[in-house]
Amino acid sequence: MKYFRDLFFYFLEFVGALVNLCGSFLGVYPKLELGLAYLLHKQGRSVKEELAERQKKREEQEDEAQVKFEEAKRLTHE
Repeated sequence: MKYFRDLFFYFLEFVGALVNLCGSFLGVYPKLELGLAYLLHKQGRSVKEELAERQKKREEQEDEAQVKFEEAKRLTHE
């Protein structure tokens, strides 16, 4: 999977470089960076997924801790 991502990145970089080159011939400098935008999008999405997974795990642990706290509280009052 990483191979295709890298291949697509290089393809986008090539296309962006061609657009920038053609634009420079016309006196327009678009500074197009398609490959970089693609990688940032992919990495941003994976970071969001990882943060969501950590948040879910944190909430599960908080729920478990709350249940254990209530059980300990109940046992100490008996």
